Amino acid sequence: MYVAKRVRCRYLCEKLKMVSKKYTVNGMTCNGCAGTVNNIIKMQKGVESVDVHYPENTAEVSFNESLISEEKIKEVVQMMGYSLN
Repeated sequence: MYVAKRVRCRYLCEKLKMVSKKYTVNGMTCNGCAGTVNNIIKMQKGVESVDVHYPENTAEVSFNESLISEEKIKEVVQMMGYSLN
């Protein structure tokens, strides 16, 4: 029973570190670009949700700071030829 409580506590503590951020995405020229950015972010461990909009050049990302950093998200997007600000 003690182990179950520790696991539950760990899960809840990780949930508390959820962050939602809105970024400007630079370098997108079409909806295909938005799909690429969306998919590369979504594949990262710790990202709960992502919504990329080409017309507005924005990305809304919800992620767990204990599993992935904002810098890492920006880094993987930059590796694909785009940038988040």
